[in-house]
Amino acid sequence: MRIGVIIGGSDCQGMNAVIRAVVKTAQVYNIEVLGYKGGFDGVIRNQFVRFSSDDISGLLDKGGSVIGTSAKCMLYDNPDNIEEYVTSIKKNMQMFDVQAIIAIGGDTTIKLCEYLNKMGINVICIPKSGCDEICCTGRNLGFMSTVDFVTACIDNLHTNAESNHHITVLEVMGDRVGTLALEAGVAGGADVILIPEIRYSINKVAHALLTRKNNGKNFSIVLVSEGAMEVGQEKPLSNTGEVLAEKLSELTGLPADLTVLGKLQKGGRPNAYDRILATRQGAAAVEAIRNGEFGTMVGVDGRQVYTVGLEHAVGKFKYVEENDTLVEIARKMKVCFGD
Repeated sequence: MRIGVIIGGSDCQGMNAVIRAVVKTAQVYNIEVLGYKGGFDGVIRNQFVRFSSDDISGLLDKGGSVIGTSAKCMLYDNPDNIEEYVTSIKKNMQMFDVQAIIAIGGDTTIKLCEYLNKMGINVICIPKSGCDEICCTGRNLGFMSTVDFVTACIDNLHTNAESNHHITVLEVMGDRVGTLALEAGVAGGADVILIPEIRYSINKVAHALLTRKNNGKNFSIVLVSEGAMEVGQEKPLSNTGEVLAEKLSELTGLPADLTVLGKLQKGGRPNAYDRILATRQGAAAVEAIRNGEFGTMVGVDGRQVYTVGLEHAVGKFKYVEENDTLVEIARKMKVCFGD
Protein backbone atom coordinates (compact mmCIF):
# COMPACT_ATOMS: atom_id res chain seq x y z
CA MET A 1 0.00 0.00 0.00
CA ARG A 2 1.14 3.54 -0.74
CA ILE A 3 -0.03 6.98 0.25
CA GLY A 4 0.97 10.37 -1.12
CA VAL A 5 1.79 13.70 0.51
CA ILE A 6 1.39 17.12 -1.08
CA ILE A 7 1.80 20.65 0.23
CA GLY A 8 -0.41 23.40 -1.16
CA GLY A 9 -0.34 27.14 -0.65
CA SER A 10 2.53 29.24 0.60
CA ASP A 11 5.35 28.41 2.98
CA CYS A 12 4.99 28.00 6.74
CA GLN A 13 6.95 26.46 9.59
CA GLY A 14 6.47 22.79 10.45
CA MET A 15 5.69 21.27 7.05
CA ASN A 16 8.77 19.04 7.03
CA ALA A 17 7.92 17.88 10.53
CA VAL A 18 4.55 16.68 9.21
CA ILE A 19 6.25 14.73 6.42
CA ARG A 20 8.57 13.12 8.96
CA ALA A 21 5.64 12.08 11.17
CA VAL A 22 3.68 10.69 8.22
CA VAL A 23 6.60 8.60 6.97
CA LYS A 24 7.57 7.28 10.41
CA THR A 25 3.99 6.32 11.25
CA ALA A 26 3.41 4.77 7.83
CA GLN A 27 6.53 2.62 8.19
CA VAL A 28 5.00 0.98 11.28
CA TYR A 29 2.27 -0.39 8.98
CA ASN A 30 4.58 -1.13 6.03
CA ILE A 31 3.03 1.71 4.03
CA GLU A 32 5.22 3.46 1.48
CA VAL A 33 4.96 7.24 1.23
CA LEU A 34 5.37 9.21 -1.99
CA GLY A 35 6.07 12.93 -1.76
CA TYR A 36 4.59 14.76 -4.74
CA LYS A 37 6.58 17.80 -5.85
CA GLY A 38 4.88 21.17 -6.12
CA GLY A 39 1.47 20.40 -4.67
CA PHE A 40 -1.26 18.71 -6.70
CA ASP A 41 0.58 19.64 -9.88
CA GLY A 42 3.07 16.95 -8.89
CA VAL A 43 0.28 14.36 -8.86
CA ILE A 44 -0.95 15.49 -12.27
CA ARG A 45 2.58 15.32 -13.71
CA ASN A 46 3.52 12.18 -11.78
CA GLN A 47 6.53 13.87 -10.19
CA PHE A 48 7.38 12.43 -6.80
CA VAL A 49 10.03 11.06 -4.47
CA ARG A 50 9.83 7.81 -2.51
CA PHE A 51 10.55 8.53 1.13
CA SER A 52 12.94 6.28 3.02
CA SER A 53 14.14 6.50 6.62
CA ASP A 54 17.25 8.35 5.45
CA ASP A 55 15.16 10.93 3.58
CA ILE A 56 13.37 12.11 6.72
CA SER A 57 16.43 12.33 8.93
CA GLY A 58 16.89 15.88 10.18
CA LEU A 59 13.47 17.13 9.05
CA LEU A 60 11.96 17.84 12.48
CA ASP A 61 13.51 21.30 12.84
CA LYS A 62 14.04 22.07 9.15
CA GLY A 63 12.08 24.96 7.69
CA GLY A 64 10.44 24.97 4.28
CA SER A 65 9.47 21.80 2.45
CA VAL A 66 11.70 19.13 0.94
CA ILE A 67 9.05 18.45 -1.72
CA GLY A 68 8.26 22.08 -2.39
CA THR A 69 4.89 23.73 -2.18
CA SER A 70 2.57 25.45 -4.62
CA ALA A 71 0.89 28.82 -4.11
CA LYS A 72 -0.75 28.25 -7.48
CA CYS A 73 -2.24 25.09 -8.93
CA MET A 74 -3.36 24.00 -12.39
CA LEU A 75 -6.63 22.81 -10.88
CA TYR A 76 -7.46 26.42 -9.99
CA ASP A 77 -5.64 28.32 -12.70
CA ASN A 78 -7.29 26.34 -15.51
CA PRO A 79 -10.82 25.49 -14.31
CA ASP A 80 -11.92 24.61 -17.86
CA ASN A 81 -9.53 21.63 -17.76
CA ILE A 82 -10.39 20.44 -14.27
CA GLU A 83 -12.03 17.20 -15.41
CA GLU A 84 -8.92 16.34 -17.39
CA TYR A 85 -6.73 17.03 -14.35
CA VAL A 86 -8.92 14.92 -12.06
CA THR A 87 -8.69 12.06 -14.55
CA SER A 88 -4.89 12.38 -14.55
CA ILE A 89 -4.78 12.34 -10.75
CA LYS A 90 -6.89 9.18 -10.59
CA LYS A 91 -4.87 7.46 -13.30
CA ASN A 92 -1.51 8.30 -11.73
CA MET A 93 -2.63 7.23 -8.27
CA GLN A 94 -3.88 3.92 -9.64
CA MET A 95 -0.65 3.42 -11.59
CA PHE A 96 1.39 3.41 -8.37
CA ASP A 97 -1.29 1.98 -6.09
CA VAL A 98 -1.61 5.22 -4.10
CA GLN A 99 -4.66 4.75 -1.90
CA ALA A 100 -4.95 8.28 -0.52
CA ILE A 101 -3.29 11.69 -0.41
CA ILE A 102 -2.49 13.73 2.66
CA ALA A 103 -2.69 17.41 1.74
CA ILE A 104 -1.05 20.01 3.97
CA GLY A 105 -2.47 23.43 3.24
CA GLY A 106 -4.70 26.39 3.98
CA ASP A 107 -8.23 27.32 3.00
CA THR A 108 -7.63 27.11 -0.76
CA THR A 109 -6.15 23.63 -0.45
CA ILE A 110 -8.98 22.50 1.83
CA LYS A 111 -11.57 23.76 -0.65
CA LEU A 112 -9.82 21.93 -3.48
CA CYS A 113 -9.63 18.73 -1.44
CA GLU A 114 -13.35 18.85 -0.73
CA TYR A 115 -13.97 18.94 -4.47
CA LEU A 116 -11.52 16.13 -5.19
CA ASN A 117 -13.12 13.99 -2.50
CA LYS A 118 -16.50 14.44 -4.19
CA MET A 119 -14.83 13.31 -7.43
CA GLY A 120 -13.80 10.03 -5.79
CA ILE A 121 -10.22 10.85 -4.78
CA ASN A 122 -9.31 9.87 -1.23
CA VAL A 123 -7.88 12.91 0.57
CA ILE A 124 -7.18 13.96 4.13
CA CYS A 125 -6.12 17.51 5.03
CA ILE A 126 -3.77 18.95 7.64
CA PRO A 127 -4.49 22.68 8.12
CA LYS A 128 -1.68 25.22 8.11
CA SER A 129 -1.85 28.99 8.44
CA GLY A 130 0.51 31.55 9.91
CA CYS A 131 -2.58 33.66 10.63
CA ASP A 132 -4.45 30.86 12.49
CA GLU A 133 -7.53 31.40 10.35
CA ILE A 134 -8.64 27.81 9.61
CA CYS A 135 -11.60 26.82 11.78
CA CYS A 136 -12.67 23.46 13.26
CA THR A 137 -9.29 23.01 14.94
CA GLY A 138 -7.12 24.64 17.58
CA ARG A 139 -3.93 26.33 16.53
CA ASN A 140 -3.06 26.08 12.84
CA LEU A 141 0.33 24.68 11.90
CA GLY A 142 2.91 27.47 11.66
CA PHE A 143 0.99 30.02 13.71
CA MET A 144 2.86 29.84 17.01
CA SER A 145 6.24 29.93 15.23
CA THR A 146 5.07 33.05 13.39
CA VAL A 147 3.91 34.65 16.63
CA ASP A 148 7.36 33.99 18.13
CA PHE A 149 9.07 35.60 15.14
CA VAL A 150 6.84 38.69 15.02
CA THR A 151 7.20 39.15 18.78
CA ALA A 152 10.99 39.04 18.45
CA CYS A 153 10.77 41.67 15.68
CA ILE A 154 8.69 43.93 17.93
CA ASP A 155 11.29 43.52 20.68
CA ASN A 156 14.03 44.62 18.29
CA LEU A 157 11.99 47.52 16.93
CA HIS A 158 11.31 48.75 20.46
CA THR A 159 14.98 49.52 21.03
CA ASN A 160 15.28 51.23 17.67
CA ALA A 161 12.13 53.33 18.09
CA GLU A 162 13.07 54.33 21.64
CA SER A 163 16.54 55.41 20.57
CA ASN A 164 15.32 57.43 17.60
CA HIS A 165 12.15 58.83 19.20
CA HIS A 166 9.79 57.92 16.38
CA ILE A 167 6.66 55.99 15.50
CA THR A 168 7.32 52.51 14.12
CA VAL A 169 4.63 50.90 11.97
CA LEU A 170 5.01 47.14 11.59
CA GLU A 171 2.86 45.39 8.97
CA VAL A 172 2.22 41.67 9.42
CA MET A 173 0.14 38.97 7.72
CA GLY A 174 -3.62 38.89 8.14
CA ASP A 175 -5.68 39.81 5.11
CA ARG A 176 -8.97 38.84 6.83
CA VAL A 177 -8.11 37.53 10.31
CA GLY A 178 -6.15 39.57 12.85
CA THR A 179 -5.16 36.88 15.35
CA LEU A 180 -1.46 37.14 14.50
CA ALA A 181 -1.33 40.89 15.05
CA LEU A 182 -3.40 40.61 18.23
CA GLU A 183 -1.35 37.90 19.91
CA ALA A 184 2.08 39.07 18.77
CA GLY A 185 1.11 42.63 19.61
CA VAL A 186 0.15 41.74 23.16
CA ALA A 187 3.25 39.56 23.57
CA GLY A 188 5.52 42.29 22.21
CA GLY A 189 3.90 45.23 23.98
CA ALA A 190 2.64 47.09 20.90
CA ASP A 191 0.93 50.40 21.68
CA VAL A 192 -1.54 50.24 18.79
CA ILE A 193 -2.94 47.07 17.19
CA LEU A 194 -5.04 47.37 14.03
CA ILE A 195 -6.83 44.27 12.73
CA PRO A 196 -9.39 43.56 9.97
CA GLU A 197 -12.18 42.73 12.41
CA ILE A 198 -12.13 46.16 14.09
CA ARG A 199 -12.42 49.16 11.77
CA TYR A 200 -10.26 52.02 12.99
CA SER A 201 -10.35 55.81 12.89
CA ILE A 202 -7.01 57.27 11.81
CA ASN A 203 -7.73 60.31 13.99
CA LYS A 204 -8.19 58.15 17.08
CA VAL A 205 -4.93 56.35 16.37
CA ALA A 206 -3.12 59.67 15.94
CA HIS A 207 -4.71 60.95 19.17
CA ALA A 208 -3.47 57.89 21.07
CA LEU A 209 0.07 58.42 19.78
CA LEU A 210 0.10 62.12 20.66
CA THR A 211 -1.25 61.30 24.12
CA ARG A 212 1.70 58.96 24.64
CA LYS A 213 4.03 61.70 23.43
CA ASN A 214 2.53 64.23 25.85
CA ASN A 215 2.89 61.72 28.67
CA GLY A 216 6.62 61.52 28.11
CA LYS A 217 6.71 58.49 25.78
CA ASN A 218 9.02 59.41 22.92
CA PHE A 219 8.19 56.41 20.75
CA SER A 220 5.28 54.14 19.81
CA ILE A 221 4.88 50.77 18.13
CA VAL A 222 1.92 50.41 15.76
CA LEU A 223 1.24 46.84 14.67
CA VAL A 224 -1.12 46.49 11.70
CA SER A 225 -2.56 43.50 9.86
CA GLU A 226 -2.29 43.82 6.09
CA GLY A 227 -6.09 43.62 5.84
CA ALA A 228 -6.89 46.28 8.44
CA MET A 229 -9.19 49.06 7.20
CA GLU A 230 -10.34 52.49 8.26
CA VAL A 231 -13.97 53.23 8.98
CA GLY A 232 -15.68 53.76 5.60
CA GLN A 233 -12.94 52.02 3.61
CA GLU A 234 -14.41 49.65 1.02
CA LYS A 235 -11.56 47.15 0.58
CA PRO A 236 -8.04 46.48 1.91
CA LEU A 237 -5.08 48.20 0.31
CA SER A 238 -2.05 46.48 -1.16
CA ASN A 239 0.20 48.82 0.84
CA THR A 240 -1.67 49.14 4.13
CA GLY A 241 1.37 49.83 6.30
CA GLU A 242 2.84 52.42 3.93
CA VAL A 243 -0.36 54.46 3.76
CA LEU A 244 -0.84 54.21 7.51
CA ALA A 245 2.69 55.44 8.26
CA GLU A 246 2.30 58.41 5.91
CA LYS A 247 -1.03 59.45 7.43
CA LEU A 248 0.19 59.13 11.02
CA SER A 249 3.29 61.20 10.30
CA GLU A 250 1.17 63.90 8.65
CA LEU A 251 -1.41 64.01 11.48
CA THR A 252 1.02 63.86 14.41
CA GLY A 253 4.00 65.71 13.00
CA LEU A 254 6.18 62.86 14.24
CA PRO A 255 8.51 60.76 12.07
CA ALA A 256 7.01 57.36 11.25
CA ASP A 257 9.06 54.44 9.96
CA LEU A 258 7.62 51.36 8.26
CA THR A 259 8.72 47.74 8.44
CA VAL A 260 6.91 45.13 6.34
CA LEU A 261 7.85 41.59 7.34
CA GLY A 262 6.38 39.90 4.26
CA LYS A 263 7.70 36.41 3.61
CA LEU A 264 10.13 36.60 6.52
CA GLN A 265 7.15 35.57 8.66
CA LYS A 266 6.70 32.29 6.80
CA GLY A 267 10.25 30.96 6.82
CA GLY A 268 12.65 29.50 9.30
CA ARG A 269 12.59 26.74 11.88
CA PRO A 270 9.38 25.69 13.60
CA ASN A 271 9.26 26.21 17.34
CA ALA A 272 8.62 23.40 19.82
CA TYR A 273 4.84 23.91 19.71
CA ASP A 274 4.64 23.52 15.94
CA ARG A 275 6.97 20.50 15.94
CA ILE A 276 4.68 18.73 18.38
CA LEU A 277 1.55 19.83 16.51
CA ALA A 278 3.01 18.64 13.20
CA THR A 279 3.96 15.30 14.71
CA ARG A 280 0.51 14.73 16.17
CA GLN A 281 -1.30 15.69 12.99
CA GLY A 282 1.00 13.74 10.68
CA ALA A 283 0.61 10.57 12.73
CA ALA A 284 -3.16 11.08 13.03
CA ALA A 285 -3.51 11.52 9.26
CA VAL A 286 -2.00 8.09 8.63
CA GLU A 287 -4.32 6.53 11.21
CA ALA A 288 -7.28 8.27 9.55
CA ILE A 289 -6.32 6.73 6.21
CA ARG A 290 -6.17 3.27 7.79
CA ASN A 291 -9.65 3.90 9.22
CA GLY A 292 -11.02 5.07 5.87
CA GLU A 293 -11.85 8.57 7.15
CA PHE A 294 -11.50 10.29 3.79
CA GLY A 295 -12.74 13.76 2.99
CA THR A 296 -11.71 14.98 6.43
CA MET A 297 -9.31 17.35 8.13
CA VAL A 298 -7.17 16.47 11.13
CA GLY A 299 -7.92 18.80 14.02
CA VAL A 300 -6.09 19.17 17.31
CA ASP A 301 -7.56 21.07 20.24
CA GLY A 302 -5.63 20.82 23.47
CA ARG A 303 -4.83 17.15 23.92
CA GLN A 304 -7.68 15.98 21.70
CA VAL A 305 -6.94 14.83 18.14
CA TYR A 306 -9.88 14.23 15.81
CA THR A 307 -11.09 14.38 12.22
CA VAL A 308 -13.79 16.70 10.91
CA GLY A 309 -15.53 16.70 7.53
CA LEU A 310 -14.00 19.15 5.05
CA GLU A 311 -17.42 20.66 4.40
CA HIS A 312 -17.38 22.06 7.95
CA ALA A 313 -14.11 23.93 7.37
CA VAL A 314 -14.44 25.22 3.81
CA GLY A 315 -14.97 28.98 3.62
CA LYS A 316 -15.22 29.43 7.38
CA PHE A 317 -12.63 31.35 9.38
CA LYS A 318 -11.72 32.00 13.00
CA TYR A 319 -12.28 35.74 13.17
CA VAL A 320 -11.33 37.80 16.20
CA GLU A 321 -14.49 38.81 18.06
CA GLU A 322 -14.72 42.40 19.26
CA ASN A 323 -15.42 41.10 22.79
CA ASP A 324 -12.59 38.57 22.59
CA THR A 325 -11.00 38.10 26.01
CA LEU A 326 -7.54 39.06 24.75
CA VAL A 327 -8.93 42.20 23.11
CA GLU A 328 -10.55 43.20 26.39
CA ILE A 329 -7.32 42.52 28.30
CA ALA A 330 -5.28 44.50 25.75
CA ARG A 331 -7.62 47.48 26.16
CA LYS A 332 -6.99 47.37 29.91
CA MET A 333 -3.27 47.42 29.10
CA LYS A 334 -3.95 50.74 27.29
CA VAL A 335 -3.59 49.27 23.81
CA CYS A 336 -5.39 51.32 21.17
CA PHE A 337 -7.42 49.52 18.51
CA GLY A 338 -8.45 52.74 16.80
CA ASP A 339 -12.16 52.37 17.51
